[in-house]
Amino acid sequence: MASDAKKNKTSSEGQERLPFEPGKKKGGDETPKKAPRISDKKQSGSRGRNQRANSQASLEETRIPDVVSQRMVRRMAIFSGVPSFMGMFTFIAAYFLISQNIYPDLPNYAVVATSLLFLGLGVVGLSYGLLSASWDERSEGSLLGFEQFPDNFGRMKEAWKGARKASLAKRRADLEAKDEEKARKKALKK
Repeated sequence: MASDAKKNKTSSEGQERLPFEPGKKKGGDETPKKAPRISDKKQSGSRGRNQRANSQASLEETRIPDVVSQRMVRRMAIFSGVPSFMGMFTFIAAYFLISQNIYPDLPNYAVVATSLLFLGLGVVGLSYGLLSASWDERSEGSLLGFEQFPDNFGRMKEAWKGARKASLAKRRADLEAKDEEKARKKALKK
């Protein structure tokens, strides 16, 4: 019963967090890491090795599982490969229609427009193939991925927003540090 409640725990968008999402650890421990103290920086010899080991552990935690990545690649190949093949096949079909006098007055712009349409669908198919795959290791997902797409798109939007907030906070901190440095230099000159 308690495990069902844990499985149904959702984020603000209403979807379940995945084990490889950056905000969650596999063990369920979501405590934020403490920032290093200034006195800790003096002990950088052994600390550097520990940080490398910790960064590799965090990379392992956020790595997309092989099952999920292969599912993504398979869907991307289908949803992108079929339209891209059709875009190339358009030229062959047009050549056949014109050379066999089946449709000798086939306009060039129609062939190019049709080909570009299929190639554009191939580009869209890359994104759809990625976002329509089930990102859960235990679930294969549906055939066309209509159920998974909204959840995965929501996760992607949340990640973009988080990255943007982090970037803005870093810029703000950098600007404040530069302003403090300028103020310090001005005070030293006087």
